[in-house]
Amino acid sequence: MSPKIPLPTDDELEPRQRELLGNLPPLNVFRMVAGARRALRPFLGLGAAVLNGPLDARRREIAVLRVAHATDARYEWVQHEQLGRNVGLTDTEIEAIANDKVGVATRVLAYHHMLEPAVDLVRRGVDDGGLGREAARCMPRRPEEISRASQGHDG
Repeated sequence: MSPKIPLPTDDELEPRQRELLGNLPPLNVFRMVAGARRALRPFLGLGAAVLNGPLDARRREIAVLRVAHATDARYEWVQHEQLGRNVGLTDTEIEAIANDKVGVATRVLAYHHMLEPAVDLVRRGVDDGGLGREAARCMPRRPEEISRASQGHDG
């Protein structure tokens, strides 16, 4: 899959950006973000926060794949399909998400009550204010709530 926007060459990047890129997997997304002068370090911080957040790796990758499928984000899908396998997703689970049989995949993982509202929100589209209201209404507030909800417990 070739990038749709031109990526900066090493010569176009500052030395610190080249150094950061040298310590990362050679993914186009990192090079693209490095093209925005001061964006790479904060972007990496965001990625670290997501990867080290309160959801376990399997559930996180199911969520990413589900949203990638719902939004037809092919690049995201390709990257996270492998990450999902790395954290234990089976081919059957990945295929269920890819074929929009998410009810099967997410119910089996006791995760649908958290994931499907997020997917619905992404599909409908919402501005930042609406996103904040939906998050406040639907999402757990503390890591223990996320953990409890992702395990299928209501209380």
